[in-house]
Formats: sequence, C-alpha cells, structure tokens
Amino acid sequence: MYAGLVTHDASLTAVPDLAAEVPDRANGGVSADGRTLTYRVRPGVKWHDGAPVTAADVRATWLYLQAGSPRGSAAPVPGDHGRLLFTFDRSGGKGRGG
Repeated sequence: MYAGLVTHDASLTAVPDLAAEVPDRANGGVSADGRTLTYRVRPGVKWHDGAPVTAADVRATWLYLQAGSPRGSAAPVPGDHGRLLFTFDRSGGKGRGG
C-alpha cells in the first residue's frame, strides 16, 4: 500500500488520502475523551487488481509496518462500514498496541 490514511498538503495541513475525511471532534472521528480516532476508508478505493481496499487491509498493513517497532502504536481495529478505530491508553499518549 503506497497511500496512507491521510497525507499533508503544501501548507502541512492533514488531508484525506485513503480516508474519507480527517478525524476530528466535529465529524465524530475523535472520541469525547480523545482516546479513540475513527477513520473511514474512502469508498471506491481499489487495489491494482480492482479489489476494494478495506479497513482490514489497512490494519494488516499497519501491523506489518509496526512489527518490531519500539513505538507503542495502537493497533487499529476494523469496524463496520469501512471504519478503522485506533484507541490509545490516554489522550495524546502512547498507544496500547495489539
């Protein structure tokens, strides 16, 4: 996978890439306690063979890239309707991993 969930524009503002939108509190992508981020995979994103990219695909790629990483990143959990949830131990803190 060469694309990320988000990327940055010329002014370094986060913009959607594979994600339908950048999570924030206004769109429900950041939980009230700030510990859970919810990304939705943009509809219509496909692999080179035409198969749809799913939240499970993004999770598998995330886990592959994090293997052996000393950073305690939270492993995303695929949800319904293309959602992908990241939950952290505390707001702005080290991830739970998994």
